[in-house]
Amino acid sequence: MRLLTKKVRSRLLGSPASHRARLRVEELESRLVPYSLSGNAWPHPELITIGFVPDGTNLGGVYSNLISNFNSRGTLGSQGFWQSQILRGAQVWAQQTNINFALVADNGAPSGSGDYQQGDPAMPDIRIGGFSASTSTLAWATLPPPGNNWSIAGDIEFNTSQAWNINAHYDLFTVAMHEVGHALGLLHSTDYYSAMYPMYVGIRRGLGTDDINGIRAIYSAGTGRSPDAYDAAAPNGSFSTATNLNSLIDPTTLTALTPYLDITTTSDADFYTFTAPAGTSGTLTVKLQSSGLSLLAPSLTVYNAAQQVIGSAVAGQYQYGVTLTVTVTGVTAGQQFYVKAAGKDTTPFGTGRYALTLNFGTGPSPVVPLPNTQTPIGSPLSVAPGLAQDSHDHGHDHDADGPGHPGAHGFPDGDHPSFVPDVVLVRALDTDSPAGWFAVPNVDEDQPAASADEDAWLPEPEGLTLAGVAAPVETAEGMTSTNLEEACDACFADELWLMELAGDLL
Repeated sequence: MRLLTKKVRSRLLGSPASHRARLRVEELESRLVPYSLSGNAWPHPELITIGFVPDGTNLGGVYSNLISNFNSRGTLGSQGFWQSQILRGAQVWAQQTNINFALVADNGAPSGSGDYQQGDPAMPDIRIGGFSASTSTLAWATLPPPGNNWSIAGDIEFNTSQAWNINAHYDLFTVAMHEVGHALGLLHSTDYYSAMYPMYVGIRRGLGTDDINGIRAIYSAGTGRSPDAYDAAAPNGSFSTATNLNSLIDPTTLTALTPYLDITTTSDADFYTFTAPAGTSGTLTVKLQSSGLSLLAPSLTVYNAAQQVIGSAVAGQYQYGVTLTVTVTGVTAGQQFYVKAAGKDTTPFGTGRYALTLNFGTGPSPVVPLPNTQTPIGSPLSVAPGLAQDSHDHGHDHDADGPGHPGAHGFPDGDHPSFVPDVVLVRALDTDSPAGWFAVPNVDEDQPAASADEDAWLPEPEGLTLAGVAAPVETAEGMTSTNLEEACDACFADELWLMELAGDLL
């Protein structure tokens, strides 16, 4: 919601006595807690698919131009590079809790279509697009199920008219990290150092402690990412503690499958050992698969009994979720081998789920089972508000009006959920009654938003809704308190702006 630095031409809507009250922003920090949970979470966090919609995808009456727009910007580099920044904004959350993302293709179906709230074979769970909007908003995100129990859940859209950058203002990773937090079920935090702080205050390098605590509260009972069964039983982080896989080798097919493995932290490495069985074909093929399982960018190393490297493979640039293969020839029965699985580096992509297969025979290697996360859309459909991030240097994240019921293009009457009325709430200083809050429409939308040189924006009084306004409120656009409440829970204003507004009124 845009706030102006000049005098607003509108007036407070209330009694004449209210107009004479001195106005200020009421700070409510003491009534708030840090991280805030929406109560929504993905039903199958073991695999949440994510991907980019093709240009031209209908986003509810507007059409995505994210790929062509971002590809045309010299500030964002190649498509692989800017997409890696967005995916990193997702993976920083996964490395802290029991979530795995997998990058999948999108069929370009209209936003909100499909028969699944999660696990649709034709589109990702979290669909990323963008369009040019003449607002100060940076990006929009929708909450996960069950609040949104249809395919709109978790979707993220970027405002392609903004001045996007990498490691500069506006930083793509910083905003992506914030929006993915919403898509996973987090609301805003009152912790200034949190990625979920409701204002864009500059470049963030990663999650804050508050963010980590919040996401773990949702997906891992307050603890970190869980180790796999082998690590949990006895850590296998060295040659001397390597997990023995001999019992898993099928004597007929001469193959072995070890699923549900996990690189839990960026310092984690898993070691395995095994012996070539009788009847070996003379060739050993080792495969490490994170494709379809996580965004892990892995490395795979095979050693002989003397712990010397005899083969290795590593994920390439911008490869998140791949299958690595190492083949060793001249194998004889009874030979001992070691395998080391790890992330290729210490970035967030150095963690994630994977599977390992061995093949000493001449047939195909075992097929790695992928999680079945298909969850049909709900009945009746439910809708939670979207969440947006504003582009002020001290910008305000605010709740955008979510679609009431799916209509044309998946939104009511074809409206896009991010189009919110430009209003702010101000409070009369000399009253504590709910009627002391007033909606002030912004009728001069052509003015620029507040700049970074101005005083810092004050925290919003979260928890206030226009349902608390005693009498129906109408804005200059004719919007009533009922649908205004759908647009936002609360707004905040710069104190100097309020002083100007008060001077204009009195």
